[in-house]
Amino acid sequence: MIYNLIDWYGLPHKVEIPDGTTEVAGVIVSGDEVLVWPVYRDPQWKERMYDNLDGYFHKKLVDGIWEDVEEE
Repeated sequence: MIYNLIDWYGLPHKVEIPDGTTEVAGVIVSGDEVLVWPVYRDPQWKERMYDNLDGYFHKKLVDGIWEDVEEE
């Protein structure tokens, strides 16, 4: 299964995740999305000059569309 991580410039980077995955979570490092769960994927690690933690994301697959999960 393919998931798109978005970089600082808004460009997608296709990464492989396990088939049947319905939730993903990760952090945003210097504007680049880094997938942490269910697998670790950081396609921009070679290009990134700084590692500032900018936030996180948690998304759930709903009817074929990845939607943000509201944290409690």
